[in-house]
Amino acid sequence: MMKKLIMALLLLSCSFSFAQINFEPGYLIENNGTKKEVLIKNIAWKNNPTEFEFKETTADKSEKIEMESVKEFSVNSYKFVRFTINIDFSKTNANELSESANPEWKSVTVFLKLLVEGELNLYQYENGNLIRYFISSGAHQDAAQLIYRQYNENANQIKTDYSFRNQLYTAMKSAAFNADDFRKINYKKEDLTAIFVKYNQLKTEIFTDHTKQQNKSSLHLKALVGVNSTSIDFENISNRATFEFDTKATLKFGLELEAILPFNNNKWSLFLQPNFQTFKSEGKRLNVKTEIDYKFIEIPIGVRHYFFLSDKSKLSLDAGYSLSFAMDSHMKYGTSETPLKKSSNYFAGIGFDYKSYGIEARYGFDRGLTKNAAFFGNHTTIGIALKYKFL
Repeated sequence: MMKKLIMALLLLSCSFSFAQINFEPGYLIENNGTKKEVLIKNIAWKNNPTEFEFKETTADKSEKIEMESVKEFSVNSYKFVRFTINIDFSKTNANELSESANPEWKSVTVFLKLLVEGELNLYQYENGNLIRYFISSGAHQDAAQLIYRQYNENANQIKTDYSFRNQLYTAMKSAAFNADDFRKINYKKEDLTAIFVKYNQLKTEIFTDHTKQQNKSSLHLKALVGVNSTSIDFENISNRATFEFDTKATLKFGLELEAILPFNNNKWSLFLQPNFQTFKSEGKRLNVKTEIDYKFIEIPIGVRHYFFLSDKSKLSLDAGYSLSFAMDSHMKYGTSETPLKKSSNYFAGIGFDYKSYGIEARYGFDRGLTKNAAFFGNHTTIGIALKYKFL
C-alpha cells in the first residue's frame, strides 16, 4: 500500500513539474536598441547565461534567444548586461594555482549580472567555481574586472593580489572615504555590495541594490516525528538459509537541518536529518528461537528539489545517502549472537509543505546490518514523517 502511495505521489509531482509556469514580466533590449516588454523564464541563474527563454504573451510558445542578439535583459530582480571584456581565467584551486603573478586574461563576450546599479555599477560573472566582479562608471559602456587572485610563487609560497582594493579606492576616493575603508574588504559579494551601496548613497538618490531581492542561501531547522514500516531478514552464510522477522511499525524522532541554495528560485536544498529508531522482534525458525534488538541513530544526507504550488505550499522530491550507527544491538539465533554494526543505504522520498508544516514519505533501500559474521542481515523501510519548521 505504501509503495503504491509513493508511486502515485511521484507521478503527481512530475505532472506539477511540467505544469509549473516560470515566465514573469521583464524586458529585453535588442542590438538595434529596441526595448521589448516580454515574459521571461526566470530560473534565478547561478551561472551567467548565454541564452534565455521568453515569450511575448502568455498564449505564445516560448522561444530561446542567444546572447549575440540581446544587449540587455531583465526579469524580477535579475538584470544582465552584455559586455566584451577581459576576464582573468586563472585557476582558483590551491593545487592548481599559477606560478605567475600576472592575470591570465582572455577577451570574451558575456552577460554580466548587475548587482548594484548607480553612479558606479557592480557586476558579477560566475561559471562553476570561477567568480569575478566588475565595475563600470559614466555611461557604463565598458566594465573592468576588479582584480583578486592567488598564485604560487616559486611553487612553494601562496601569495595574494589584492589589487581590487586599490581599484575601489581610486574609483570611490572622496571626502567620505579613506584608504582604511578599503583595506579589510574581502573579494565577496556581500562586502563589495555594501561598499558600492554606501558610495552610491552618497552620490545619487537613484540607485538600485538588485541583490536585496535575489535568491539568498538560508538555513531551516525542523522537528520530525514519523513511523516506518520496517522489514528485516537474515541469511545464514554457511547454508544460505533465510528467515524474516515480522514487518513492524517503528517510531522515529529527530531533527532536520536544511540549507536552501541561492539559485534557481530557491528550489534546491541540501539537508541533514539525524533521527533515532528502534526495532525489536522475536520468532522461531525450525523450532530455534530468534530475536533481534536493534537500536540505532540514522543520519540521512540528501538533496531536495521543490515544486512551488503557491506562496504557502510546495511539493518536493528528495534522494540521498544514509548512515546508521547501531547502539548495543544484536540478533540471536539459538545460542548464536551476532552484533549489529554501522550500515548505510540510499533513499528516495516525496514531501508536501504548507507554511511551517510538512509531511514526507520515504523509501529506504536495502542495507546490510552485519559484516563478516555468521549471518548477513538486510533492513528496508517505507515511512511517513511529520515535520514542523521552527527556524
